[in-house]
Amino acid sequence: MKKLIPFSIACLVIAIAGIMNAPNTHSRPEGAPALASGAPADNNRTCATSGCHSGTASDRDGLITSNVPSTGYIPGETYTMTVSITEAGISKWGFQATAQNSNGDLQGTYTLTNAAQTRLAAGTNGAKYVTHTTAGNSGSTGSKTWSFDWTAPAAGTGTVNFYTAAMASNNNGGTAGDLVYKDQLALEEDLTTSAASTNAALSFNVFPNPTAGQEIVITTSKSSQASRLVIYNALGGIVKSENFAAGQHKVDVSKIPAGLYFIWLDQAGEKSMKRFIKQ
Repeated sequence: MKKLIPFSIACLVIAIAGIMNAPNTHSRPEGAPALASGAPADNNRTCATSGCHSGTASDRDGLITSNVPSTGYIPGETYTMTVSITEAGISKWGFQATAQNSNGDLQGTYTLTNAAQTRLAAGTNGAKYVTHTTAGNSGSTGSKTWSFDWTAPAAGTGTVNFYTAAMASNNNGGTAGDLVYKDQLALEEDLTTSAASTNAALSFNVFPNPTAGQEIVITTSKSSQASRLVIYNALGGIVKSENFAAGQHKVDVSKIPAGLYFIWLDQAGEKSMKRFIKQ
């Protein structure tokens, strides 16, 4: 009997250790770790590929929405981002969302409007991600919604992409069988409004404008400084960008389709914008 006691204790220790190190039985109650939003800069990693849960993340439109108007976000303004997921019979949930560019840099800033339900993710660069809390892990059966505020970045940032991954857990005591979805939301910049906030000390001319020709000429008011030029289309997409030295600069627009464009100019941090029409 004396030999059995140490063996029993050892078994108990092993059992407890096994429980403590076991995989999560449902969506992490304390929130998803960083790098699980499905962002390209994070190698498209989600909670289905982070080691927390098995399976493959499926695309689902409408997981993340916002109240940014169709005209685009205004730099410095604050908007509400909403993550919603529905799945019949499910009552355990999780999510992670981020706004970042292709280099993984955070675009804008977050404000947690419901600290009981949401928080910033733990781990390296966790501040780039919003996730659920323990209280935000549960909800009414069949659906779950989280929200937080986002303050748009500086003028000239252009399109901001939000990435989110959301999970509907079957709560079966294991990592298999959970449903993971991912979505992307592109928010365009309101270039017209952004132009009003640029530095009036910088000005430039575009000639001819409109044009049906092959090139336009840019003349800046500060001829002694080099410039960075970016041309956006009406949807906020970049169609051309280049640097040029001081003075006049000829820009090849032969490959730009007819339409309305916005030319941004940056000289030593001072920015200005003009509309440009290609006929």
